[in-house]
Amino acid sequence: MEIENKSQILQRRREIEKELLDMLKETKSDFGL
Repeated sequence: MEIENKSQILQRRREIEKELLDMLKETKSDFGL
């Protein structure tokens, strides 16, 4: 099992969170994180 280092995991998390925020903005919903 391959283990990623913390920087890779955190970077991927930021990318996912950014995509989620973009989706929320597009739907103009009132949901926040």
